[in-house]
Amino acid sequence: MKLITPPSRYYNKTEYSGLETHIMNSYTNAIVQSLFYIIPLRAHAKSHITTSCEIEHCLLCELGFLSRMLEDAKGTNCQASNFCKVIGRKPQATALSLIDYALDGVNPDYLTMIQQFNRFVMEEMATEGSTSPNPVVVPPELKAWDQASSAPPPVTQIFGMSSKTVATCGQCRAATERSHSFHVVDLNYPRKQLPHEPPVALPDSISQLLTTSIQRETSYRAIPSGSLPPVLSVNAAAFTDDALKIWRDRKTPAGTQRFLTPEITVNAPGGLQDGQSNDIKYKLRGVVFQVRVTPKESHLVAAICIPDSERVSPKSSPWYLFNDFVVQNVSEDEALGCPSDWKVPCILFLERQDTINRLDFTGLPSKLDPTILCRQHSIARNTDWPAQKHKVLEASELPTPGTVVAIDAEFVALQQEESEYRSDGTKKVIRPSLMTLARVSVLRGQGQSSGTPFMDDYIHTTDTIVNYLTEFSGIRFGDLDPTMSRHTLLPLKTVYKKLRLLVDLGCIFVGHGLPKDFRTISAFLAF
Repeated sequence: MKLITPPSRYYNKTEYSGLETHIMNSYTNAIVQSLFYIIPLRAHAKSHITTSCEIEHCLLCELGFLSRMLEDAKGTNCQASNFCKVIGRKPQATALSLIDYALDGVNPDYLTMIQQFNRFVMEEMATEGSTSPNPVVVPPELKAWDQASSAPPPVTQIFGMSSKTVATCGQCRAATERSHSFHVVDLNYPRKQLPHEPPVALPDSISQLLTTSIQRETSYRAIPSGSLPPVLSVNAAAFTDDALKIWRDRKTPAGTQRFLTPEITVNAPGGLQDGQSNDIKYKLRGVVFQVRVTPKESHLVAAICIPDSERVSPKSSPWYLFNDFVVQNVSEDEALGCPSDWKVPCILFLERQDTINRLDFTGLPSKLDPTILCRQHSIARNTDWPAQKHKVLEASELPTPGTVVAIDAEFVALQQEESEYRSDGTKKVIRPSLMTLARVSVLRGQGQSSGTPFMDDYIHTTDTIVNYLTEFSGIRFGDLDPTMSRHTLLPLKTVYKKLRLLVDLGCIFVGHGLPKDFRTISAFLAF
């Protein structure tokens, strides 16, 4: 039996899950959906959750958990609540004004925010996924880093470009060089000419615009070196009317001509090699667009080309429009066309055709350590161990497919429901309540110790709790505080790994209200 809610299937009749919007920072839904369909990044994120990551608020971990949930959901809409919550825990995100508090009357500049977030999330995931040594996912002949040095983080291998910046003095012509790497390319448009300057030809194709942006020459000359990456993450940077005009569809005698095409050729740095052209072909995987509802109000959507390996209906268009929880199949023209100023390109994700299927993920870990269910651990300083009634599993008790377990979850409220009653007596929910997992108990459902719990974990949170719901949850002030709690207290990520492991091991869950519980936990499970 699948957990399917009628509203979800009403707005989404496809096999590809959407994301809900009633949470803070849900403006990132469009880019999260795009990243999910970049298979190399998804593989790395899913692998990362099997490691012993010690970062409490890790975006790469949350992307891994979210990827597993979207894979399992198969069309049922999900919530990226934990991913969005972690964004608010990053000091740099606050400094860059990337937090969307969803305040009434406030219209954020999503065009700028989403492109800044793209650069931010790439840098964060590269740092979070760095290990010693890093696994090699790019074939040796395609390495863009120094062969003598160790491999960079997988995110850098997938998205990164290395370059050297040459600064030349205007008087003595002395030059200084500095090497660096980056994960996002900003498109560089021709500057507006002064009245006395001759006109400059505008780029007539996205290939030309992207090539000149990668190989741009200014007073500081960035010279890309090495191979172009398997995946290009491109900020469109169409912030001016002149830049936006370049993207508009053109009317020709033969019909409408789009500026954005599904295949883009980039002239790699270095020109000709061995007498052959150094052109590299990329395929457009996804585009994040800003849709302008009014001059001050806007919304972000994603147009994504579903990978061939995940297409359910090969006869239909591979392009799907992800408008948060609304997902629908669209034509290529509808997905990539820019008919007017109401549709503004924000971010492009392109996959290199001669490389994307040659990446090697065999060096990445793929399975969670099952002994996590056999370890007794608590981050509370004053845990009263003799009072704990649960007994962790022995190695011989580890679940196998079909093992029955009973589960119950308790939650606390981080935000009260905001609603209003209309004159006809009906109730309208303006903003739903926001809950977070506070306690999970799992009991053995069979064997000699049937009925004995092997998990009774309280979950540490730094969020402000507005209601402990004690009459339902039994949780009181101090139970979730490491300095005060006398219970088995664990980080949220550790508890998620335990639940994920139970699902992967093939357990059958028994309990009351499980659809609602797992929905709040932000996990999708089949029973």
